[in-house]
Amino acid sequence: MDLGLAAVPRGVMIKEVLLKLDMQTLCSVACVSKALRFSVSEVLRLLSSLHLSALSPDARTLAHIFCRCSGLKSVTLNCLRLEDSSVGIFLGAHLEELSMLSCSLLSYKLLAFIGQSCPTIRQCASIGSQMSRPLRGPGTIVASKCSVTTYLCH
Repeated sequence: MDLGLAAVPRGVMIKEVLLKLDMQTLCSVACVSKALRFSVSEVLRLLSSLHLSALSPDARTLAHIFCRCSGLKSVTLNCLRLEDSSVGIFLGAHLEELSMLSCSLLSYKLLAFIGQSCPTIRQCASIGSQMSRPLRGPGTIVASKCSVTTYLCH
């Protein structure tokens, strides 16, 4: 008798399989069945870092992912399809490291908001793109809170 996935204890499935997968694969696995969707939700709650550099989520997808991630300390995010209002979803005192890629739709006002929302942030970087407005005024708040602030504008 073949029980398939039902024969694998949920703890083993989460710790030995799902925690080792990248976000894109987890999203695919979650579509297979209700049981796997529930297990993937459990995995998201356990993550301390999340790397979405290969995935370019829109605001709705980002909200769907981050509403399940409560203990994130490190986030790498491809911001290609995001605006300022969608980034605030995951900001908070828990966040220590933030890397934002392809930030052409984001403004430097967001940097001030990050500085205010993430008082314990140690590192923040905007890599590989030009933000929509030049750095002036409030944006410098973040620079003083981060040990490394990188702007590689092309």
